[in-house]
Amino acid sequence: MPILATDDISLSPFRQLFENSPEAIVMLDREDRIVDANRAFQALFGYALDELKGRFINDAIVPQERVDEATQMTLAVLGNAAVQRETLRRRKDGTLVEVAVLGYPITLDGEQVGVFAIYRDVTESKRIASQIAYQATHDALTGLINRQEFERVVQAAIRSGSAGRPHCLLYLDVDQFKVVNESLGHDAGDHLLVELSEVVRAQLRGDDTMGRIGGDKFGVLLRNCAAEDASVIARRIVAAVRERRFRWLDHTMSLGVSVGLVGVDGWTHSLSELLGAADNACQAAKEDGRGRVQLFRPDDKDLLRRRGLLSWASRITDALDTGKVMLYFQRIVPVSQGDGGGARYEVLLRVHEADRHIALPGLFISAAERYGLMPAVDRHVVASVVRRLHDWHGAGIALPELVSINVSGASVSDEDFGAYVREQIARTRVPPRALCFEITETSAIANLGRALAFIRDMRAQGCSVALDDFGAGMSSFHYLKSLSVDYLKIDGGFIRDIVRNPVDCAMAEAINKVGQVKGIKTVAEFVEDEATLAKLRDLGVDYAQGFFIHQPEPWDAAAAAGRMQ
Repeated sequence: MPILATDDISLSPFRQLFENSPEAIVMLDREDRIVDANRAFQALFGYALDELKGRFINDAIVPQERVDEATQMTLAVLGNAAVQRETLRRRKDGTLVEVAVLGYPITLDGEQVGVFAIYRDVTESKRIASQIAYQATHDALTGLINRQEFERVVQAAIRSGSAGRPHCLLYLDVDQFKVVNESLGHDAGDHLLVELSEVVRAQLRGDDTMGRIGGDKFGVLLRNCAAEDASVIARRIVAAVRERRFRWLDHTMSLGVSVGLVGVDGWTHSLSELLGAADNACQAAKEDGRGRVQLFRPDDKDLLRRRGLLSWASRITDALDTGKVMLYFQRIVPVSQGDGGGARYEVLLRVHEADRHIALPGLFISAAERYGLMPAVDRHVVASVVRRLHDWHGAGIALPELVSINVSGASVSDEDFGAYVREQIARTRVPPRALCFEITETSAIANLGRALAFIRDMRAQGCSVALDDFGAGMSSFHYLKSLSVDYLKIDGGFIRDIVRNPVDCAMAEAINKVGQVKGIKTVAEFVEDEATLAKLRDLGVDYAQGFFIHQPEPWDAAAAAGRMQ
């Protein structure tokens, strides 16, 4: 059998390549003794060549716990198979280095006489890969796992939970955190979030997982934990956060946290449904006074209602983006038959669902209000109405005398809403006298200063303002002295039974008389029969609106058929 010697490689035309290769290369005989090693190998492991020659490779660079693995690798190469793997090797000074090893058989005269082993130091690349993997799964601020990784962990828990292993999910929301950011700045907010995450982690068990799933929102997966035990842990977290004094520069403050708790016990296989349930339970805890723990139960009617609102929030956003928020209209007519004037409408909203079902406002307005979507809805309506009136004017169609648009309390409080209306009017040159903005009495009273500013702004632009649902509040007449509006819409609760209920009749009469004294036109809502209309005529109410007058219908279809003129 030929014997491998140094001369074999020294005679090779590849000697220069061997010596100057940036890869660490060693040549071994069949017994795993080192025959030769290039300069890169010597530098990587800290040996001089004369310290290596003749030594067994296992004695030189293989940690004791890796000897069997290294021997098996050599045997595989001698079995005429190139081998590649990543492993640990030992330097002369005893430190370990991560390397990628490639082994190739050496053949002389048709026989395998040894092994070429090429070592590449992968310590830095492994470190970078590990860092990238960490950054992809962890929150940079708190060091907790991020939402994507937390969802992956929870998804695995759903699978094991459905197999009978009890887990629980906590959804944590920091109370009044926005106040910290606005008063002390975002650096203070970030500092407090880091501290808070440490306080929460101190209350958890070794097998629990915490993640940051939003700005000031955290999730905790409690593994193998029944709901009763999870409630104890959640209350402990709430107490620990409440008792902690958080410091930022010369400021000391206390924070609170609200917690939604849901069992991962097989009631759902959907990650989004589970997280939505936990979020709804957390919102319930906040609404019930903050700093509380709310347990979600699948049959909890209140939480089911909240889940429905959350579902509607996303559907409204989608409807606005896809044009599924549709305009309907209802006529407003003079009560006295001799009164002339052009057509008057109130704009109503509907949402067209995927199954062609038409959702009425009662289903989606509450969700839009709760999740801050009403300003977007109001702007959509204003832009849609103004665009249609502009198209009518361009086509030579007479514009209606008045189109009433409902405006939410959120838009009344929005200082930019008036500028948006002004921009839409300027862009389309629609006469502002054709627009009337309706605000409810309760929203006006809730923020009287902003309501007064809104009314002044709209009327200064040439638009009208109506006070809707008037009479529903306890101090309606008192506040009316401050509100210079053009129309009072008498609350429908007084109109529906005005013929049979003398108190309702007296209230409607009083509202109408006050309106006349102040020079404000009155509109009666919920007119549902001829007797009611006759009674309003006797009282001298100016306008009527309701199903008896006109059933709401789609704006575009009616306009195309010429029914809006």
